[in-house]
Amino acid sequence: MTFTAYALSGQAAGLHVAPEERPWATGTDALSANPAWRRANGTGWELRCPQAFEATWNGGPDAADIEIRLEGVPDQRPSFVQSQIGAGILTFHTGYQIKTAAGQLLWVRAPINAPRDGLYALESTVDASLLPCTVLAHWQFTRPHTAVRFAEGEPFCTILPLGRLAAWRRRRQQRSRADD
Repeated sequence: MTFTAYALSGQAAGLHVAPEERPWATGTDALSANPAWRRANGTGWELRCPQAFEATWNGGPDAADIEIRLEGVPDQRPSFVQSQIGAGILTFHTGYQIKTAAGQLLWVRAPINAPRDGLYALESTVDASLLPCTVLAHWQFTRPHTAVRFAEGEPFCTILPLGRLAAWRRRRQQRSRADD
């Protein structure tokens, strides 16, 4: 399964094949030697932060309740990470429009086997089979007053082309009928 990514500007996030190793597991022989774990890590493509930043949520419901500070750049509004929705949700702009093959969905999720303290990645599927779609990634704070930091080059999202859209729609219709 393939996709095509069209950069919207020169500031698009880095797009890389997901690596089989995770920095936090380096030196953990049991994990590093496990082929199933390594395969999972290396699945999909990662989008990586073009710039380091730190963000803190004060617990409020509004978009303005998240403070985002780019590292090394005083008073510059970040373009790739913003607070737009409220409810403690960070929105990452990948800087790409992506087109999948006919009938395929794109799964947008957290980097595989890369947990974060203080944030939880929200997952979505995008139908980019008819027209290229702008892809966004969302993370929700799990507790207020906890600063989270992403380093430059650190992954914030993994994208994976999914199977056939028609099969997904059939399963959804079957579940809807079962719920009635």
